Amino acid sequence: MPKLPKKDEVTFRWLIDHIPVLWLAAFVALLAAVFSAGLGAGRLSFQKLDGDIASKLAIRDQLQAEVQSLANQKATLHAEVTRLKMDKHVQQMSPAQVKAALNEWTRD
Repeated sequence: MPKLPKKDEVTFRWLIDHIPVLWLAAFVALLAAVFSAGLGAGRLSFQKLDGDIASKLAIRDQLQAEVQSLANQKATLHAEVTRLKMDKHVQQMSPAQVKAALNEWTRD
């Protein structure tokens, strides 16, 4: 191991002159391997993330379709309940009251 100079005296030229080329090559190779491993791990992680996102989007779309279907069913049932309430109300009315209600409704 070469003797290290003071902190202010370390320059690239000093490193080239005093550090063996094999050590520099090994350091560069190590940095390249770490960088490559990081890229590979990132690529794998994003591939998994893309798969998760795609499946979640498909589930979301399916749920939205179900919500829309249920909203349509709710509107249909609400209209049917309203119709049945009106039928019940009309059944309790006399024929004269029905005629007066119809005349009022047609005026509106």
